[in-house]
Amino acid sequence: MNLLEKIDELRAQSVTAEKFEEVWGLSIEDHLDRLMAFVEEQKNADAKK
Repeated sequence: MNLLEKIDELRAQSVTAEKFEEVWGLSIEDHLDRLMAFVEEQKNADAKK
């Protein structure tokens, strides 16, 4: 587990999965998938520079 994943895990534990989805409109798992895709995109963009 990397640092970003650990931070997300700790933050996610402070609310229920239901409350998270109610507020953000997506599940914690979907959020993490989208976050990791964004991180990958940023890594790829940096590698192209």
